Amino acid sequence: MSKNVTFIAALTLAAFTSAPLAAATLTGETVGIDYIFGADENAVLGTAGNGEFVVGTGQETNFFSLTNVDVGANQVTISHPIGVFWVDSEPFNGIRISDALGAFGDFLSVSLASSDYAAPVLSFDADNLYLNFAGSGAGVAGDQVVIDFTVSDVTPVPLPAGGLLLLSGLGAIAVFKRRKKSAA
Repeated sequence: MSKNVTFIAALTLAAFTSAPLAAATLTGETVGIDYIFGADENAVLGTAGNGEFVVGTGQETNFFSLTNVDVGANQVTISHPIGVFWVDSEPFNGIRISDALGAFGDFLSVSLASSDYAAPVLSFDADNLYLNFAGSGAGVAGDQVVIDFTVSDVTPVPLPAGGLLLLSGLGAIAVFKRRKKSAA
């Protein structure tokens, strides 16, 4: 009888114990990628290359045949197939990567893994990652910037059936205890 109670208690506990979530990545998520040129980080320039893209293998977009953007699981590579010159006539001249659908976790950290440019400025908030090249000067074909980032896990929504499973497990334990007392 006590083996049954132990088994039911273990089964109930196992139902509410989940395996740890895998590290959060952007693979399969939809990101917004925009080229920004203007007084602030919301001045989207044109439509060539701007839009929403599903993160997967390969390059997500290209701006004006000058700038390739490849977003990976936890890394962004921005490369230039031909030489470019990043002017500083506007305070912001660069790339914004955003949570287009509000579906993935927050950006927690970003870091410049490598850069062929002198002074790109990297910043972020919960939903956006910004790379500002304003004033970074000229670049040659093949120059690139690599950015590492982490995003938080999205908290899973608990299943309503879990409560019923818990109550049924506790009820079964109570029934077994009652039978044990009446048998004694």
